[in-house]
Amino acid sequence: MMKLCKPKNMGKEETQEAIKGFWATRPSFSTFYFVFAIFVVSTIFHCHQHLALVPAPWAYSARVVPAPRHLPREDLFTINSKGRLGNQMGEYATLYALAKMNGRPAFIPAQMHSTLAPIFRITLPVLHSATASRIPWQNYHLNDWMEEEYRHIPGRCVRLTGYPCSWTFYHHLRQEILQEFTLHDHVREEAQKFLRGLQAKWAGQATFVGVHVRRGDYVRVMPRVWKGVLADRLPAAGPGLVPGLLPPPGLCGHQR
Repeated sequence: MMKLCKPKNMGKEETQEAIKGFWATRPSFSTFYFVFAIFVVSTIFHCHQHLALVPAPWAYSARVVPAPRHLPREDLFTINSKGRLGNQMGEYATLYALAKMNGRPAFIPAQMHSTLAPIFRITLPVLHSATASRIPWQNYHLNDWMEEEYRHIPGRCVRLTGYPCSWTFYHHLRQEILQEFTLHDHVREEAQKFLRGLQAKWAGQATFVGVHVRRGDYVRVMPRVWKGVLADRLPAAGPGLVPGLLPPPGLCGHQR
């Protein structure tokens, strides 16, 4: 007959020996604190590096107009927020100029503020979306160029529409527009860092010339209208151009 054996209980001495073995092999408290300190310092350093690239909220000078109980009684101008960065810069400058020309206060949509304010020190106030939705807007379409009739735009609450990006709207306010599109310090420093990296390759002998070439929808439109797209031929223009800096067409959208 098989005899069952009862498991032997660990004695008091064996238990003490096991505990002593654990404490003998564990890392010391000083080692633990050292590793923990390295982890904390590394985390703080990386967070500081990332946060340094994010501008403080007070860097955006445009003020937000909250939703009031009553709609504003004064006449005002705003503009549609369409397209990407280039289009919205043109729309902002056009609104700035035409509102001043017609003696009206100008307000930008919240969407335009979220696009431009992280990059530029714009000053036009922001119209809260809740307020904008309650205003009986009169849409006023603009052509791509300035016309004499735009000096006397009728209506009280006017929303300018279209893709106005011509210098003819605001060339007389050149210095003011340049001031509106002053870069934030963090954007300027990032650009300078990139240029310094390129300049180091030529031992400080490089002269930078900026060429802004529209892509996006022009990649499809221009071949049909003008039988070609300039940017496709830039890499063959000469050794002075830096290859590989043009973004893919799909990343540009309606950019001017």
